[in-house]
Amino acid sequence: MKTTRIFVAALGLLVGLTTSQTLAQQNRPQIAVIDISRIFKEHPRFVEEMARLKTRVEAEDAKMKARADNLQRMADELKALKPGSQEYKDKEKTIASERAQMQIDIQVQRKEFLQQEAAIYKQIYESVKIAVANYASHAGLAAVIRYSSPPAEADPQQPNTVLAEIQKDLVWFSPGLDITNHILTSLGARANPNANPTAPGGSIPYPAQRTQPGYNPARR
Repeated sequence: MKTTRIFVAALGLLVGLTTSQTLAQQNRPQIAVIDISRIFKEHPRFVEEMARLKTRVEAEDAKMKARADNLQRMADELKALKPGSQEYKDKEKTIASERAQMQIDIQVQRKEFLQQEAAIYKQIYESVKIAVANYASHAGLAAVIRYSSPPAEADPQQPNTVLAEIQKDLVWFSPGLDITNHILTSLGARANPNANPTAPGGSIPYPAQRTQPGYNPARR
């Protein structure tokens, strides 16, 4: 009889522990959020690849500026020639041809840079998705929602910031739901444990789009 009581008590304890674990799992949040903009900014490989791309863009920009300077020199030489002369016509034709070719080269090069940039973003984002999927699977998450760090407060004097604040997908979330630091750590970045999910953020840099040749051959 005593053995039966002990067995029943042990069984009751086991059932209680199992029930507690089940309730804990049920009460555990199944949704997390991640700051994708910050992931890109602090992803070491992304930063390196974009720095290399920016270097190539700047190198091409320097070449184009040199060509533009040469066109300007030719234009100055044209002024010294007699209008209507054969030499004048030849020089004028050469300038027009060089200017047209330069415009074509600028467009082709810019397209190539944008394609390279897009390839970098795609490659890095695929690695981020894999890291998120692995973390979510291990943590038992049902969904991971993307968000971007907004300005701390909307400025009433700037309607655009107010509108952006109103249109945010997430009105509020507990800081504990933010897995950005965890994903950055898994990607090899130095995650900032003191990062504030509501701190001012910013857009992801686009060197190929932002860094454009600082000249306009058409004005030469």
